[in-house]
Amino acid sequence: MKVRGSFLGTVSGRFGDMVFYESRGQQIVRIYRKPRNPRTKKQTRQRKAFADAVHGWKELSGSARAGYERRAMSRGCSGMNLYVKERTGRK
Repeated sequence: MKVRGSFLGTVSGRFGDMVFYESRGQQIVRIYRKPRNPRTKKQTRQRKAFADAVHGWKELSGSARAGYERRAMSRGCSGMNLYVKERTGRK
């Protein structure tokens, strides 16, 4: 668990089955729930496409990366984000 500020200040993190966080200036406590992972064919296919796109980015030459970085600047994202977005069919 992470504690910010004084002992009585904001607390965030997980402690046992409880999760502490701040939202809109208020301290929130909720019960931890294990995230769902339905492992559907569609989800598995999308995760593979994402992993393949990230791998593809790592294999790009420096000049190709620079081209994506230039194109991405006008879109407010990184070159890697643009590359992955185009490779995974996201709009």
